[in-house]
Parts: sequence; C-alpha cells; structure tokens
Amino acid sequence: MFSATLTDKSKEVCKMYMRDPFELYIDSDKKLTLHGLKQYFVTLEENQKTKKLIDLLDNLDFNQVIIFVKNQQHAQKLNEIIRTEGFPAVACYRSMP
Repeated sequence: MFSATLTDKSKEVCKMYMRDPFELYIDSDKKLTLHGLKQYFVTLEENQKTKKLIDLLDNLDFNQVIIFVKNQQHAQKLNEIIRTEGFPAVACYRSMP
C-alpha cells in the first residue's frame, strides 16, 4: 500500500491487515518537491472534460502525464480515446493481473 495522505485512523486499519508494514516519513517539505512538475486544474462541466483534456495534450509540452479517474471503466474508455487521438497511453487499475 502506498499513500502520501493517510489519516491516523486509516493507518490503524491498514496495519490490522498488513504483515510487517514499512512506513517512510519525509521530514522536509523540500524533499517533496518534484522539480519540473506542473499541475493544472480547470473547472468544467462533465461533458466538456474529455475535449479539454485532448486540447491540453495537444498544446502542452510534456514527456509524461498521469490522469486520475474515478473508476476502471472510465480509465479504459479514456485510454481508448487518448490512443485514438494519437497519444501513447496505458490504463492502470487495481484489478489488472
């Protein structure tokens, strides 16, 4: 299990089901900075999101992008759309072998 934002209660529950868990704490905000990382946030209606994403992919200079979605079906569908638009893409989700 990996997470940057587990609450204390969530940590307790996780530890109940893990064998010999390893916890890593980063003690300095400077160590958390990923140089060159850019994040974008745009407020849109649901039916506008895919078009805006493709527009951003067309117009931004990048070498890697991570897109988080709410479920496996959305990941698969968005992956198909992105690939159809000519971008290399891979969908990753928990039920993958």
